[in-house]
Amino acid sequence: MVAETARRMIEVVKSDPLTWQPILLTPHGMPQEVRTRIDGDRDRVTIQIAGLLELGLAIRGGPVLDAEVLAHAIVATLEHFGRILLTEPDRFETDRLVATIVGLLNALK
Repeated sequence: MVAETARRMIEVVKSDPLTWQPILLTPHGMPQEVRTRIDGDRDRVTIQIAGLLELGLAIRGGPVLDAEVLAHAIVATLEHFGRILLTEPDRFETDRLVATIVGLLNALK
């Protein structure tokens, strides 16, 4: 499920770079209303990821990890991958990015 979701998100960014550029590359002079909307959406995604992590971490047991901090790290990583897709579209293949995302999440097991 994680791999398929990551693959779909990568394809969404690749297929519509004009939509994602202002979100991920934040041009200078962006209107405050747009910036506020993007920040709010990012916060909502981070909260959703934190909730999923809390469930997953509780199920797996083991060492205690801070789901909120981890969610911020995951969102930052995903945004960085998105910027790479926009600025260097030929540098990383989709399979390579998906494998890295899956590997990072598997390391939490």
